[in-house]
Amino acid sequence: MAKKSDRERDKTRLTTGYSEEQKLFEKGLPALERKYKRLVEGLNEGYFLVQDLKVVFANPRSAEIFGYRAEEVIGKPVQELLVNGAMEQTSKWHKMRLRGEDAPTQYEVTLPRKDGTRCKVEFGVRLTSYSSKPAVSVIVRDITERKHVIEKALRESEERYRDLVEGSPDVIWSLSTDGMLTSLNPAFEKITGWTCADWLGKPFTGIVHPDDIQTATERFQQVLHGETPPAFELRFISKSGDELIGELIATPQIKNDQVVGVFGFARDITEYRQAERALRESEARYRLLAENITDVIFIIDMNMQLTYISPSVTQQRGFSVEEAMALKPEEAMTATSLEATTKAFEEEMAIEKMEQKDLSRTRLMQVELYCKDSSIMWAEWKMSFLRDEDGNPVGILGISRDITGRKQVEEALQKAHDELDLRVEERAAELLQANEQLRQEIAERKRVEEDLRIKENAIENSINAIAISDIDGNITYVNQAGLRVWGGECKEELIGKPYWELLGQDDAVREVAKGMKESGCWEGELISRRKDGTEMQIQLLSSVVKDAQGNPVQTISSFVDVTERKKIEEQLQLAGRLAAVGELAAGVAHELSNPLAAVQGFAQLLASKKDLDESIRGDVETIHREAQRASRITSNLLSFARRHKPEKSLVSINEAIEKTLELNEYRMRVNNIEVQRDFDPNLPMTMADFYQMQEVFVNLLTNAEQAMTEAHGRGKLIVRTQKSGGVIRTTFVDDGPGIAEEDLKRVFDPFFTTKEAGKGTGLGLSICYGLVESHGGHI
Repeated sequence: MAKKSDRERDKTRLTTGYSEEQKLFEKGLPALERKYKRLVEGLNEGYFLVQDLKVVFANPRSAEIFGYRAEEVIGKPVQELLVNGAMEQTSKWHKMRLRGEDAPTQYEVTLPRKDGTRCKVEFGVRLTSYSSKPAVSVIVRDITERKHVIEKALRESEERYRDLVEGSPDVIWSLSTDGMLTSLNPAFEKITGWTCADWLGKPFTGIVHPDDIQTATERFQQVLHGETPPAFELRFISKSGDELIGELIATPQIKNDQVVGVFGFARDITEYRQAERALRESEARYRLLAENITDVIFIIDMNMQLTYISPSVTQQRGFSVEEAMALKPEEAMTATSLEATTKAFEEEMAIEKMEQKDLSRTRLMQVELYCKDSSIMWAEWKMSFLRDEDGNPVGILGISRDITGRKQVEEALQKAHDELDLRVEERAAELLQANEQLRQEIAERKRVEEDLRIKENAIENSINAIAISDIDGNITYVNQAGLRVWGGECKEELIGKPYWELLGQDDAVREVAKGMKESGCWEGELISRRKDGTEMQIQLLSSVVKDAQGNPVQTISSFVDVTERKKIEEQLQLAGRLAAVGELAAGVAHELSNPLAAVQGFAQLLASKKDLDESIRGDVETIHREAQRASRITSNLLSFARRHKPEKSLVSINEAIEKTLELNEYRMRVNNIEVQRDFDPNLPMTMADFYQMQEVFVNLLTNAEQAMTEAHGRGKLIVRTQKSGGVIRTTFVDDGPGIAEEDLKRVFDPFFTTKEAGKGTGLGLSICYGLVESHGGHI
C-alpha cells in the first residue's frame, strides 16, 4: 500500500480527534477528565487550548511563561498574548490547518509578558476538538535562556576570530572580483610601512613588484575561476622603497556557487630568503616545503606515532590537525596499507644496522588512507629519516601526495584495455565460429541440395559479408552485409562480375589467388576499395568448395570491415604513448625547473654588476637568454603533462577564434600574413573550455605562420567554421609547403618536429590532440 501523505495524516488526526474526544465529553466522563487535567497541570512545559481565538484552558506553566496566573489567561483573546507579526503568521497557519492544508506544526515566536518584557518561545501546534467543536492544542516551551546562551556564544566566537585576525603576524587580505583591496589586517602596516587606508579600495597590483605583476594577475585569474592554486611568492615594494618577498595563499570566496572575491594570507619571508642563500640546509628545507605546499607534511617518531602533521591534511582528507593527530595507525589507513607500511619500516631499520648505508636515502610507497567522510584516498608517500647529530634516526619525515585521480585514470585505462581485449577476443571467436558454421552449412547444402532457399536463410542475414563465385571467378551471390560493405545499392551491380571487384586492388587479388591455389583457402587482412573508391581494411577468409568427386566448383569468402577497429587501436596506441611521455615530461620538467631558475637568477644578477667586463657581459646575457628558452621548453612540457579536466561552459567557437586572431594580429601583419575569415554566422554555441580552445587555436596559427614565413616570407591563411551534421568543424588552411605524406601519421607524437633544432619542441600538436580529445572531439 502507498504511504499516506502528510496532509492525509493531518486529516486523519483531525477526524480521529473529533470523534474520540467528542464521545468522551458527550458521555460525561468526569473521572477521566480529572485524570487528564492533573496530568496536564503537572507538565513542566506550557499547555493551553484555544477555541474561537480565545484561551479556554491553560496549565499553570503556560500562565507562568506569560507572567500571568492561570485564571487570568483563560478567556483572554489570543491576539493579546501575541505580538502583531506573530499573530498574523499564526492566524494564517491556523486557517491553513482548518482547510486541511500543510502548515508548520512547530515554530518559534516572540511573546510579550504581562510585565512588558518579551520572551522567546517554541510552539508545538495540532488540531483537536473541545466540547464537540474544533480547537487548537498548543505546547509552549520557553527558549529565552537557550537563545541568550547561543547568542552569547556567537559573540564570544566572533571576538575570538577578530582577535586572531588582528593579532596575526601574517597579512590577512581580501580582494573584490575587479582586483581592488577590500580588507587588510594590522600586520600589513607593520610589515610594509604603508597604512591600510593607503591601499584599501585600490588595485592590489599597485604594491606588487613590476616584474611580478604578470604572475600576480595569473594567480588572481586562477582563483576567480574557482581554483585554489598552490602557495606562491610575489615581491612587493614597501613604503620605504625596499623589496619585500611574500609567500601567498589565495582561495576563492564563494556565495551561491559564484566567486564573489578572493581571500588569502601573505607571510613575509624576506629575511628567510636572505638567510636561505647563506644556509644550504635551510634552502633544502624550504624547497621541500615550497614544492609540496599543497601536499601533507608529517613527522612520526620511532614508535610510529604522529608528532606533527601540516594543516593541509584538512584540504586533502577532511580531518582537522587535532583529529588527524588523534588517529591510530589502523584508523588512518587500510589494513593492507598498514601491513605494507610496517614491513617497509622493518626493512629500513634492517638497512640502518648495516655499516654501509645511504643516510640521505628516501623511500616511496603508495598507501590507501581513510578520509573523514569514510571514503578512501590513494596517497604517494615520500619518506626519509630525521637524524640526530650522530646520524642516528630519531623520526621519520614524510610527504603525502593525493594520487587518487591518477590511480583512477590508471584503473580506467586498464579497464578500457581489458574490455577492448575481451571484445577483440569475443569478436575473433565469433568470426571463427561463424566461419566454421559456414563451412559446415555449405558442405551439408552440397550433400543435400544446392538450393537458393538455404542460401537466403543461412547466409543472407549474416552479420559477416559473404560472397560466392564460380570456378571462373565470377560472383554468383553476395549477401546484404557484403553489399553494404562494398557500398552498393543492389546485388545486380555485383552478380556476374569478377570477384576482384570486391577486393579492388591487383596486389590483393594476386595474393588471395595464390593462397587459394596452393592450399585451397586464404585468410588474412588486406586493403580493399569500396564502390566509391575509398579504401577500407578487411579481414578475409576465402575457401574453395569442391563437389562429391573432389573437383573445385566454386569459392566462398567471408570478410569483415575492420577499418574502425584499426583506427581505435591506433588511437589507443597514441593515447598510451602520450600518457607515457606525459609522465616522463612532467618528471623532466620538474627536475629542470629549479636549476634553470637558479641559472637565470644568477645570470641576471651577474649581468647587473656595473664593473663586469663587456665581453663577459655578453656571454652572461647569452646564458640568461638560453636559460629562458630552456624554461619555456620545460613550461611546454608541463603544459603537455599536466592536462586538467576542461572547465566547460557555453562558448562561441567563432568568438574564441576571433580573440585568438586579435592576439596574433600584429605579428601576422608584420610577417605579411593575410588572414581570411570564413565564419558560419549561424554557428551554435557549444559546451567547451574557452581557454583550452584558445590554446589549440594559438598552436595551429603559430604552426601555419611559421611554415608560410619560412617558405616564402609571406602567406595567406583561411580560417573557416561550419556546422557539419551534429558537430562544429573548424578548418585552418595555409599556403605553406604542407606536411609530407610520411610525416602525417607522426604529427601528434610527442617531440616529433620537422623544425630546425632550437625552433620547436614537438609538443604543440600533442597538446592540441590531448585538449581536443578531452572535449570528445577529433583533430
